[in-house]
Amino acid sequence: MVNLIPHNTGIIIKANDLNTLKSNIKNHDFFNLFNNTSLNDQILSKFKLLGDLDFDNDVILCISNEGKKQFEFTLITSNSEALQKSLSDSKWNISTASYLNNTINTIKIDEDEIYHLILDDLIVISTSKLLSENTIRHYKSESHFTSDSFKKLFKSVDANAPFSLVINMQDFGNLFTSAFPNIKKREVTSLADWIAIDTDINNDHLQINGIVTASDSLNQRFNLIKGLSGHALQSINITPTNSTSLKAFTFEDFTTLHANINKQVAYTGAPVQKEFNPIFSDIDEIGHIKIGEQNVIVLHSTDVIATNQHLESEKNKAKTFRDVSIFNFSKSDLFAKNTPIIIAPFEVTYYFKSNDLYVFSNNLVTLQDIIASYQNNSTIAKDENYRNSKNQLSEETSFTWLANTKQFKSVLKTAVLSKKVKEIDKLNFNQYPWIALQLDYQNDFGYINATIKKKQGATANNTVAQLASVTLDSKISSKMQLITNHRSKQKEIVVQDENNVLYLISNKGNILWKKQLESKIVGDIKQVDLYKNGRLQLIFNTPNQLHVLDRNGKVVAPYPISFEDEITQSIAVFDYDKSRNYRFIITQNNNLLMLNAEGKTVKGFEFSKAASNLMQAPKHFRSAGKDYIVFPTTDGTMHILNRRGQNRIKVDKKINFSNNPVHFYQNKFTVTDTDGLMHIINTNGKTEVAKLGLEKEHDIVTTSKTLVSLSDNTLTIKKKKVKLDYGLYTKPSIFYINDKIYVSVTDTQAKKVYVFDSNAKLLPNFPVYGTSMIDMENIDKDRSPEFIVQGEEDSILIYGIN
Repeated sequence: MVNLIPHNTGIIIKANDLNTLKSNIKNHDFFNLFNNTSLNDQILSKFKLLGDLDFDNDVILCISNEGKKQFEFTLITSNSEALQKSLSDSKWNISTASYLNNTINTIKIDEDEIYHLILDDLIVISTSKLLSENTIRHYKSESHFTSDSFKKLFKSVDANAPFSLVINMQDFGNLFTSAFPNIKKREVTSLADWIAIDTDINNDHLQINGIVTASDSLNQRFNLIKGLSGHALQSINITPTNSTSLKAFTFEDFTTLHANINKQVAYTGAPVQKEFNPIFSDIDEIGHIKIGEQNVIVLHSTDVIATNQHLESEKNKAKTFRDVSIFNFSKSDLFAKNTPIIIAPFEVTYYFKSNDLYVFSNNLVTLQDIIASYQNNSTIAKDENYRNSKNQLSEETSFTWLANTKQFKSVLKTAVLSKKVKEIDKLNFNQYPWIALQLDYQNDFGYINATIKKKQGATANNTVAQLASVTLDSKISSKMQLITNHRSKQKEIVVQDENNVLYLISNKGNILWKKQLESKIVGDIKQVDLYKNGRLQLIFNTPNQLHVLDRNGKVVAPYPISFEDEITQSIAVFDYDKSRNYRFIITQNNNLLMLNAEGKTVKGFEFSKAASNLMQAPKHFRSAGKDYIVFPTTDGTMHILNRRGQNRIKVDKKINFSNNPVHFYQNKFTVTDTDGLMHIINTNGKTEVAKLGLEKEHDIVTTSKTLVSLSDNTLTIKKKKVKLDYGLYTKPSIFYINDKIYVSVTDTQAKKVYVFDSNAKLLPNFPVYGTSMIDMENIDKDRSPEFIVQGEEDSILIYGIN
């Protein structure tokens, strides 16, 4: 059968059972991802012509080039009675023609045709008449498709494997570039000579392994690993999980790899650098990380003392980030000179050291993100999906390529024509998060091992990763908040720096605009829809002005409104009936001023002055059709008013209020005092006291049904207690997202953010790095929550929880 393989064949598939092969591919989830692509349609249109035929012997299926952008199928198998019967079925429209004294039968199916002929005891079925004629001509002239490499590899495939592939890389280049035309054919054909692989198609993974040949007389990239003695991969320990890909070479001695590189360089005619930089003398691994458009190089040292000595002249510190020193690097062409071919040339200008790994890049922010991911355990080595794939991977290998399928889509889009980009966008690799490929060279043979494994149950739902970071022009001075973009319905970030500049930042970490304010914002920023048209504005106050800005940062008239007396609390925004007829309350020590949406004083609001200063901005609660405006004052009075500013409930008891806000918990007003007691006031004015076991210094926060407290180092969530490490903690926060409750606290001393569920269980992979309270929402269009937190004194981190 081998002698009848058409010339220019790029892929040869040996199948013990073609029907099983078709079924495996048709029913495997990974292959089904490509169901709606034009490439899949092309293949199916060819393959369906063979679908109604009965094959009961081994087959060889060939995919060959016919023209620059066309490929055709040829199937070779032993003649059998069952196959003959199916080929001559009366349902077919069959015609015959003679070519070089051999009969070619044509079967017409709809608008397509297949051709079959008999040579000796073999049947050849093809989707191309030209290939059928060429098969006869080559058969008669004994011009067979063969080579010593092919014969050797074809014998090596596993006879018991469901199917095996032999790939002729020179002709496969045409097939590949027909699907990915933006990739040069030379990039494919220069990889190797032949590849033979056996396959294991399992419900939860696709596994291939096999043999590779590369000619010494040709400039083939596989020869780069010849003579290398690989070892366990180290660069995965620093590679973030959100990386696009990792490519790594491991070896005993850089001298061998450098010699292999020079051979490749010599083929190109470029000058060869005979001596390599001493930095590489004690290096046994070179990793190239791609993170979007950014490039990062990782070196693993076998002798840190020696490597540090080689870098002694490169100790000019650029920045300290999270206690890690990042240095300037003057030898920007180090890798372009010493490791061409294996790494696309780019300049490196910074590096940092982490244990025995040295990490280089030309982007300071990228290095900071890598440090953050490493400290948050968000690396490939710690990724559950990757760890689930390790059983299919070799412990030691000379070359490894890992691709994050979610990120790798962007790479695929650059390889196809623009009209195909939408097809790539629709591919959903969520169930197959990683592709892993390993190459090795032993005993004059190259070996390939690759796997694509389905994620295992809930393991992928236990990750937290830093998605982005943004650095402001100066130190952060305000609470950072998530607000709504009324156009996209996604979330954005507002924050103010110490120079009173207000920032609007996208959920990708891009600064959208900056606006200089006259003073620091007091309290929170709120959002309103003043024009009742779905377009939201920002409203907030500084000590002497009330501001309203539109989404573009432009002032909305008649604002800002100036006040002679200082505003001492955050603006209170009330929308009693959800009708967007807003009421704004300005607090000035013990005075209250109510304004309407136009900034004019509301007549009929009778409360103007308390006997002492307000401790917090008034809050509005609604229960059983009644409105309550609530606030405590420093003389121990709890004020509960109606809309008109009159006493709705008179609380006679004086309370020595703590600094915690008033809450409406289980339909009752709740506050705590400086002794840690909770005071509960119902809507009839009845007061009771509850002992929660809180220390004098405590924090408490509630929703309508959930109560959370932090006292000393004990966090209590719905009566379930968690002992935290001793530290300096922020107030707890409660978030309700997608029907789930999340509770967070941050240890500002240890710079750790903790997030718990409603059962007081710490979420997997927490704590993560952070130095402030967080704000959490679903900031984009997926169903997973994200949160923002201060990183350094001038930076904001965006994390995603999966």
